[in-house]
Amino acid sequence: MLCQKIEITVHGCSAHGSQPHLGHDAIVAASAFVMNSQCLASRVTDPLQDMVLTFNKVAAGSQFNIITDTAVLSGALGYSTVEHGALLRKELEKILRNTVAMLDCTADITFGEVEERA
Repeated sequence: MLCQKIEITVHGCSAHGSQPHLGHDAIVAASAFVMNSQCLASRVTDPLQDMVLTFNKVAAGSQFNIITDTAVLSGALGYSTVEHGALLRKELEKILRNTVAMLDCTADITFGEVEERA
């Protein structure tokens, strides 16, 4: 299986917790993306092809009463062929862009080097 590290930074707009309507919550946008991205396995990928998407680190926020403007997700994308990986990266970027835009946020995604794993 081929594997790539993923790092995603979601950018929102900070606000005080008592005025959430004045901000764009990066944590909510990042959470929505994590849920929506699972469609890669269930609706985009041929069930006969190997595919795994894992998010194993989320970092966001600094105060209990402040809506944070940044959330960082780290994870890994695994797949069976180079062609399948290209499709998955394209679709993952589309899901990210559309999900965070719906919540008035933006995001950057970085894919690491492709590694072969047993």
